[in-house]
Amino acid sequence: MRAHLILKDGAVFRGRAPLGFGGSGEAVFTTAMAGYQEILTDPSFAGQLVTMTFPEQVRPHFRALRALRDILQSRSPGPLSLSMGMSGDFEVAIEEGADLIRIGTALFGPRLVP
Repeated sequence: MRAHLILKDGAVFRGRAPLGFGGSGEAVFTTAMAGYQEILTDPSFAGQLVTMTFPEQVRPHFRALRALRDILQSRSPGPLSLSMGMSGDFEVAIEEGADLIRIGTALFGPRLVP
């Protein structure tokens, strides 16, 4: 099935939906080596398209997101943030230009799921 990533500025990136269906939301990456059940059931991820991978495997995606942000920044009157990276890959995210990271698990430990 064909899929489209459509940005607020109208830029369109075409591709394929790997599972045959689409969705909408903020695209985020996680490199957590465990806890995927919690990620899939955590309400804070509602409305987000979560991609799970290993830290070094996500580097090219972080690099592509930075390039995309740079393109959008050239069209934007104000500064744009680059939010990517979590406890399992924040070092790679920072190396690739992230200015916002999510490191709750590194600070507070894994979530306790009832």
